[in-house]
Amino acid sequence: LVQVRSSPRTSRASSTRRRNAQPQSQLSTAQPMDQITARPMHQRAAAVAFIAYAAYRIIRWTYRRLLTLACMSPIPYGARAAAPLIVSYSLEGDAYFRADGCSQEVAARRKAGADKLSKRFDALTGPRGKALNETLISGLSDIRFTDTNRVPVQFQAETRKRYQVAAVTSSSKGCVLIDVDGGQSIDVSGSYGVNVCGYDQYKQFVERGWARVKELGPNVLGPVHPIISDVLPKLKTISNKEEVSFHMSG
Repeated sequence: LVQVRSSPRTSRASSTRRRNAQPQSQLSTAQPMDQITARPMHQRAAAVAFIAYAAYRIIRWTYRRLLTLACMSPIPYGARAAAPLIVSYSLEGDAYFRADGCSQEVAARRKAGADKLSKRFDALTGPRGKALNETLISGLSDIRFTDTNRVPVQFQAETRKRYQVAAVTSSSKGCVLIDVDGGQSIDVSGSYGVNVCGYDQYKQFVERGWARVKELGPNVLGPVHPIISDVLPKLKTISNKEEVSFHMSG
């Protein structure tokens, strides 16, 4: 009987403690809301408006960033992150001719052929072109980019030492370039003119265009020549765009 009677008393005590604890939990969670609802109506409206505006700005910012990320290529960022991890090296000397692990005999034949080709390249460039090349290569980064831009990075240093083509060209005729010493070479490196219309045709374009706008001059910023009104509708038709923008840089 004692055990039977003590069990309901213990159960009632534990249930009483749970009931007493439950309002405390509800009170603790409801305190922040009570603080808001206890404020005047205009303050509550201002708080809700601020929260809604902040949420709108965050959602809008996130949406725009997601759209931007969808249009971006991850390759440049991945390349920047991986660049410090990749060891840079250059193949020069004997390693230049034995990059594929060939025998000494094959490497010697390659070196002999490269030496002959280097002498032929050197003979194509006159003394004036060589002197100007030294000045340009040491001070103009564009030359260092275009002289070996078709050569893999590991072979560029040795190739640049062996084969130097005159970078200073004074005139052109058809697809032939004429350097400052009078040497002639066929342009096969991919210049825009020879690929699209040819150098001679572009010379005519420049002469005809300059004849039409020379009274205004090429340095006027803001106002445009009336010839633009003739060109604009044609460009819009060709490009199938609503607007056209002109830029001086390629």
